[in-house]
Amino acid sequence: MPRRPSKKVQEKSRQRGIAYREKMKARRRSIEQQHANLLRTLEEAENSRLDMADRVSYRSAEAIDARDSNIQFREDIEDLQWVNIDRQQHPPSQNPEETLDIKEYKSMNQLPKGSLIGTRIVTRFFEL
Repeated sequence: MPRRPSKKVQEKSRQRGIAYREKMKARRRSIEQQHANLLRTLEEAENSRLDMADRVSYRSAEAIDARDSNIQFREDIEDLQWVNIDRQQHPPSQNPEETLDIKEYKSMNQLPKGSLIGTRIVTRFFEL
């Protein structure tokens, strides 16, 4: 019949078992913490990427709007310059408002607000 380990040996074995379980719990907690940190980092990276994509798309939308308004502004200026050339070739009567045709009226009203170049052309147009 095998002998039973002494109380001292039993206590050492019990202490080793407790230490091993504590060590495994600490390791598990550490791994869970690392996993949570990685998930958080991934989420932040994804949010950052989405924010960057939003910023880029917003900036490109702004650039497209600016380009479109610039093209429209150039077209308006060209219209007014043609009106000005027509005026120089066919001098108006003393009252310029009498000789405004529909195209001239439209091109004057489509000027972008606050445009200095357009206002100069329009004022020059009325002075002729």
